[in-house]
Amino acid sequence: MRLGTHLLAGWAVANGTDLLPGEGLDARGRRLAVLASLVPFADGIHVFWNQRRYQELHHEYTCSLPVGALVVAGLVVLASRGRRARTALACGLAFALNATSDMFTTNWPVRLFFPLSDFRWAVGGLLTDFVIYTIIGTACDLLFIGLAVAIYLRWQRTPFELFGRRADALVIDFVRLPWRHRCVECGRRATYRCRQCGATVCGYHVRLPGLRPYCQSCYPGQRDTRRE
Repeated sequence: MRLGTHLLAGWAVANGTDLLPGEGLDARGRRLAVLASLVPFADGIHVFWNQRRYQELHHEYTCSLPVGALVVAGLVVLASRGRRARTALACGLAFALNATSDMFTTNWPVRLFFPLSDFRWAVGGLLTDFVIYTIIGTACDLLFIGLAVAIYLRWQRTPFELFGRRADALVIDFVRLPWRHRCVECGRRATYRCRQCGATVCGYHVRLPGLRPYCQSCYPGQRDTRRE
């Protein structure tokens, strides 16, 4: 699968564990699960710019399940207390999904049990590249995009949470606000909500220090200027 789809797959797994009984993952746990889903790219990342070399190296070492066990053991140490078991589960599933899905969405054999075995397999010998990349690959893209939408509708969070809650809140407002809200300053469609007073403003009248949206009246620098 494509890099972005692997990221969305890790995001889907991380959020999907919240459907299990007990306390769900926090933002840190979700970030760790997505990181686990991207670790298998590490063996070829230094030649990512060279597609031929990348295909020769990727799937050889860091896609293996034994390596995944080590990755989970390392990441779970960073998890929040009380959520380590759930984080370990999410990280393990996210890593395994990356490794096993590539066996069906690429024609590069995956060395699944390195270094315990040299067994490797991919669907490339059974299906054409058109079926693998255009049909199966596109279906996977659409599936995980759809799951990302479902996660937003259920929990009101997006993959931008990986960059911080402020970034996530900004993206959600940017998409949601223009449909029903107008800028209090000029009447254009609003894309931001002031964190101080709650007023909705457009991109021309917002102030964004540290990804914190303010209207012009509430902007700290503006208040200080008025005092002077």
